[in-house]
Amino acid sequence: MFASTFTYAHTKLRGKKWVVEALTSGEGFAAAETVTELRAAVDGEPLAVYEDGQTLITRARSVAAGEFLGHTESDVWLTFDDDAFVPRKTLRALIDAARATRSLVGAPAINRLGNVPNYHVEGDRWSSDRVRQQGDVKLYPVHNVSFTCVAIHRSVIATLAWPQCMVTHDRNRAAPYPALFLERIFQGAWMGEDYAFCLLMHEHFLRRYLLLEHPMIHAGVGCMVSAQGEVLLDSATAKEFEAQGGSK
Repeated sequence: MFASTFTYAHTKLRGKKWVVEALTSGEGFAAAETVTELRAAVDGEPLAVYEDGQTLITRARSVAAGEFLGHTESDVWLTFDDDAFVPRKTLRALIDAARATRSLVGAPAINRLGNVPNYHVEGDRWSSDRVRQQGDVKLYPVHNVSFTCVAIHRSVIATLAWPQCMVTHDRNRAAPYPALFLERIFQGAWMGEDYAFCLLMHEHFLRRYLLLEHPMIHAGVGCMVSAQGEVLLDSATAKEFEAQGGSK
């Protein structure tokens, strides 16, 4: 297993040494606690945890992709935000689903503003007929999902990392690595690097899925999506979510 988290805010405030110690101890911030959950979820499976506190998330994700492909034999890359706490059952479900589908599977969450889900489903509205049962896990096809916490199969990165997109010279980072996480303008709108990666997958006919019925916490807000498409929030934030224009 290869796992990554991007710790710019904590690195800026407290330094890399503090971040590394927190990730090792499993205490100090949400992602560190997620690493502890992940160690339990993989149950003895070899685990490499990669962290990067650089400013440019586009390059940080791309460098991590290079680490995953070039320096590990792991079949799944799990990546999560530094403010994401993900319990072990959700982590295990993401990993198993990515392996079974050989695709990208993301956990639903609410953005840091607290009023927008981090995914867009295929089609105009939710259809329970499109729920995919994968073993004990339920999935739903999506156009895109933010990288709050996602598991990506190795075949996805290998397919997209074609030679023309390789960064071969970088004074500050180990090269080569594939520039897979670039922001884009799409239909007149700004698209962040994670949604742009999902669009790149779409352009190569690779599927993306949302994990259902498994919770996580992002920026202090607990979230889970039911098989009926209902966004379920922890009671402390549900009313605020609705008041800010969110829809359940």
